[in-house]
Order: sequence, then C-alpha cells, then structure tokens
Amino acid sequence: MKKHSISVTMLALALVIAPVEAEGKVDLVVLLDSSKSMFQYYNQVVDYVLTETVREYVRFGDSFHLLSFSDSTQLEIAQVLRTEPDLRSVIARLYLLYPLGRNTDLVTALRNVYQYVDDLPAGTTKHIILITDGMHSPAPGTPYSALDVPAVREEIDRTAGSIRERGWTMRIVRVPFTVTTTPDATRFPATDSNGEAIPSSPGSGDYLADVAAAVGQEIQTFDPENQTASSQAGVDLHRITFPAELGTQNHSFNIQVEISNGSELLIPLELTGLLLEDGTDILVKKAAAELLPGASTSLNLKIRLPDTLPSGPTRLSIEPRFKDGLRVRPARSVINLTLQQSILPVFLRNPGTLALFLLILIIACATIFAVVLYIRRAHKKAEGPIVDALLDSATQQHYSTDTGLEAQRGNKHLLNSASNQHHSMPERLLAENISSRGDMTQAASLLGTWKIPGSSRKKLPLVSDNPLRMTEGTRRPPMLYEPRVSRPGAVRLILLVRDQNPNIGKRNIRAMHAGGWASVGGGKSAFLIFLLPVPRNLAQLHYDGNDATLVPQKPEFFPDYDSPIESCIGKDIRVVTARGKELSIRFERYVAPLDKINKLLHCLETPGMTPVRSGVFSELEHEQEQIQPPELT
Repeated sequence: MKKHSISVTMLALALVIAPVEAEGKVDLVVLLDSSKSMFQYYNQVVDYVLTETVREYVRFGDSFHLLSFSDSTQLEIAQVLRTEPDLRSVIARLYLLYPLGRNTDLVTALRNVYQYVDDLPAGTTKHIILITDGMHSPAPGTPYSALDVPAVREEIDRTAGSIRERGWTMRIVRVPFTVTTTPDATRFPATDSNGEAIPSSPGSGDYLADVAAAVGQEIQTFDPENQTASSQAGVDLHRITFPAELGTQNHSFNIQVEISNGSELLIPLELTGLLLEDGTDILVKKAAAELLPGASTSLNLKIRLPDTLPSGPTRLSIEPRFKDGLRVRPARSVINLTLQQSILPVFLRNPGTLALFLLILIIACATIFAVVLYIRRAHKKAEGPIVDALLDSATQQHYSTDTGLEAQRGNKHLLNSASNQHHSMPERLLAENISSRGDMTQAASLLGTWKIPGSSRKKLPLVSDNPLRMTEGTRRPPMLYEPRVSRPGAVRLILLVRDQNPNIGKRNIRAMHAGGWASVGGGKSAFLIFLLPVPRNLAQLHYDGNDATLVPQKPEFFPDYDSPIESCIGKDIRVVTARGKELSIRFERYVAPLDKINKLLHCLETPGMTPVRSGVFSELEHEQEQIQPPELT
C-alpha cells in the first residue's frame, strides 16, 4: 500500500504535463542524476518514478529516452514503445542503472539534454523530467568547473530559457540529500556524507530554484514518508479502470469502464479509440461524458475484437485514446477473458468458403421464394378444380335430362330455348346457321368470333355536365350489408366491362361459395377493372347461393344506387369514374367455351329412345308410338 501511494505521488509530481494534440506522439525524456549523492533514494526513484512513468504515461507509439548525468552525460535508453515487449525491455534496463558518479555537472547536463531533444524528429511533443538532488559540483578541469556562482546562474538561465522558448515542458523532481551546512547557503560543505567528492569548483552549489524559474515551473519534492504529497498542485492526469476479468466472451461484447477526475476542473472527455498492441482499434462507437471535479463516471463501451484472435484464454493490453490528446493513467490496461470463437467468422475467413456460403445462400433464398410462390398459387387454384368438378357434374346431369328432348324437338326447340338465355346471341346465330346450312365449321367460327354486345371500339362518353361528378363533397360512406346464405352452393362468375378487352385468361373469372365475397375495382381487386383508372375495392360482390349482391364501398362511383344492388347477375351496372367517365359492368355465370360447343353439338344428335329419367320417354317418342300401325297377323 505504501509503495502504491508513493508511485501515485511521484506520477502526480512528475507528470503535470500540458495537454497534447489529439493522437500526437510524445518524446518523453528523463534526465536522471546518477551521482553518489542519489544513492539513498535511487532504487525508489527507479521503482516508483521511472517505472510507473513508463507504465502509466507512455503510450504505444511514444518514445522513451533516459539520459543520466554525473561527471558527464550518458544516453542510457532511447526506445520507441510499439509493443508490450518493448515496454518490458525498457523497464528491465531501468533496473540495471546504478549511481556511481563522484561529481554532478548540472550545467553540462542541461546543455546536453537541450541538444539531444533538439535533434529529435519534429512533429512530436517533447516532455522533459529532471530528477536530481539539486547539487552542481563539476569535476576539476571540465568546461564549467571554473565558473563562479553568477556565471553558473547565467549559463543555467540561458539553457533553461531556450528549453522554455522552444515550447518544451520540463518538470523538476527534487530528491532530498544530506549535507552539513556552512555559512554560505550556496556552497557545499567540505565533507560529503554521501561519499561524493568534495566540491572544488567556485560555482558549486544548489541551482535547482534557478532552473525552475527559467522554465517557469515549480519544484516537486520526492518524500517517501509523505503520503499526502499527491494532493499538492493540480494534477491533470485522470484514472481509468477496466474490469480485470471478463469471463467467456465472443468477439463482440460490451464492457463498463470507470473514469475518475483527479483535478479541480470540469473535464469534458470523449473516448475515440481502444488500441491493441498492434495498433488495431477495437472500439466500435465513440463514448463521451463530462467529469465534475473529483467525480467519477462510467462508460459503456462496445468492443469488436479481430476475428484472427484464437479462441481460448486471452490477455489483452488495451490503450485508451481520448480526444484533444487527453491522457489518463494507466496508459495501458490489461484485461483477461476466455474468447469463444464464433462459427460464422471462421467460416467466412476463407474466400473459398465465403463464395460457397454465398452460393448456398442464394440457392436457399431462391428455393424459399419458389416454394412460397408455389404455395400461394396452389392456394389460389385449390378451389378451382373442386368447384369445376361440382359445377361440371351438375351441368352434365342437366344436359342428360334436357338434351334428348331438345334434340328430338329439332331446331325449333333449340331456338326457343336459346332465346330464353341471357346473352344467347352465339347459340342463336349458330342454330340458325345449322338449320339453314348444317355447317359445323361455320358454327365454330361464329362462336370464336363472338363479342360482348355493344363492344365496338368507340370513345367513352365524358359526363361533363353530370352533377354527380366526383368532388370532395360527393364522397359517401360505404354501404352497409349483412351477408346471408339462401342455400349452399358454388358458382363461377365472370366480370364483363363494356369496351374492356376480355382476352385476359381467367383473371376476371372467380369461383364463389355461398356466403363468400370478392372485391371489385382496380389494383389487386379480385374482379379487375382496368379500362379506366378506378380505386381498389370499389365494391364487394356477395354470393348467397342463388344470386349475387353488389355492395358499393365507394358509393360516389355508383350515382344510380342508394343501397346495395341485389340480384345483380345479368344486370348492367353504371359506374362513373372520378373524372366523369362512364363504365358499364356486368356479372354473368361463367360457361366454358367447350361446354357451349358440347351443348350445341347435342342438338345434332338423331332422336332416339334415350330415356331422360326413370320410366319416362320423350314426347316425340310417345307421339310416334301412338301413330304406329297395328301389327299384322
């Protein structure tokens, strides 16, 4: 616990660093005093300052530089941290350092660090941390050993001032040392309790305050016994906490992170990325929040791991990236989980299996579409054969009952019967030709060329003066009708529209059951009117087993009717469109052309002894039986 408090303290002291540009790289340069006067606290400095600095501040892509100084300045580490092994390598090399210098040349160290940073690549943010006990005691014969106190201060002001002018930041951490004081506060004593050489330079002394004044920063003191040091001076490094264990997860999952504001300011933050060691961003969606001073908040993050990660126990090193270069501690967090590989990503990773999967998917979709289409069509046609069979059976029974009489009575009976049928023009014309010519070819020709009466192509009249022409005020509510069933039964009905092309197959032929109904109008209505544009479901046709009733759903199109149109089979019904055009529609019982021909052909059969019902003969046979001469004996 004590070590943790010390590390937090040193980070707070060493890393009070100004915000950097978003996603910018940083060169972190540590200038470390390695003289013998640092011996007492050197291990703690390495443990809790340098190591924690690297772990909690430096991000992947940043560069870490360590320069040590005593008699001279040495470059110890210069490493770009791209991966976790790079980080471990830097930390391992830190523990190989040891304070062996007998002298401390602060002026030379400042000049060397300025030159070193100036030689680094441009475009990165430069941060310098100076860790020293504050002594300046150059070895005899060095360039600055002959300088007196004013000259040393002048040289320090010049070098440290240049660092400030370049926009680089320098933080100063003082490590305490033990000396015996003398009347001159700026001079070192004759003896050194730390074993460092006795200063011989006229300018030897403590110039750390001069360095701090030149760079415009305060001196932070490293005191391992003072656990309240972290409360000094504002700290703009905030803490982020990831869950250490996530259990078993797929490649996509959510995690909750906690962010604490360690400053006395309101901090707006926006998490823009979560980077793995190889730079892969696994954050699916950005997350934003505002942190009150000293407060904490939780963010729910959507994570998507690369499909290339193998299944099983996984350790992830995650580096959060915030907008405007905001940095948090730790710079990287480690989470552990057991990755459960999804089957689909593995299957789709191979281009060959992907192509096969797409082919199978297309075939499956096509098969499903075909099955659905077949079922729908089969459902629509399912009632057709049943109704046809029932109606054909009834028709055949009717023919077997009546055709014998009609055939024996001759063409006169045929004509009388034909004259009583609705729209019997084809049969009548055919019968006249049969009686006069007996030409079957002509009969078939006449039947094939029959048209609906009044179907000559002509321009439909425009009801321009019709007061019922459609307006907003003429719209009426649908008419009410209570469906009923007179008797069970089924029928096939056909819709005939004057001047509308009837050669559309069975589109307007519908089988209806007693109590059923069908829509009439445009669009997808069961009975389609397409000669002129009319709304869908213009009316509903109800069948009760004997006859049909047309119930207008848009009564404004039926100006001649104020109530449902009953017994409408065989009746001409006037319809007026929204633009004032007139239509004439008619519903008929549908008789297949083949049935019509069969009925007419029965008229040509030779009269005979065909019984029409049990024990009953035709009238003509009865008459012939009455006039037959008696048998000769």
